Amino acid sequence: MAHPPVALHTPYERPKGLTEWAHWRTIANTTLTTLNAQTGRTSDVRIWPHHFDTGVYYAVTDADGAETSAIWAGYSIADTVCNEPYFYLSGYRRDEPINFAVAPALTVGEWRNATNWQGAMLPVSHVSDTNVNVIDTFYLESNRWLRQVGA
Repeated sequence: MAHPPVALHTPYERPKGLTEWAHWRTIANTTLTTLNAQTGRTSDVRIWPHHFDTGVYYAVTDADGAETSAIWAGYSIADTVCNEPYFYLSGYRRDEPINFAVAPALTVGEWRNATNWQGAMLPVSHVSDTNVNVIDTFYLESNRWLRQVGA
């Protein structure tokens, strides 16, 4: 007979940080929905299982339906890009790489041009609970530049 992994009458205790994690995921869902509306691009806001981030993906295709460029944005748990959860936006072009080194400074957040990741990022420690509108500003500014360079 198999033993359950937890004793039968053990009370459930929420993991530490679960409420904060849910708070930022809710904000990510809201701000990404706003990004959809403000850019006129459409994408489901979803959790990507391979990175466990909340995100959107905007593909641009040619007449044959082949993807020519894309922009993706989202909210990620801490990883090798940033040691705390962060909001991000990045993209690519099929015909030539995007030169993130020449991206203009952002009002909030920063551009990263590293070997492991290129794009804009905004750590949650730079966002106050009373002014989450800075996330909208971050997404709109970084998205605007990527669209201008052809993503």
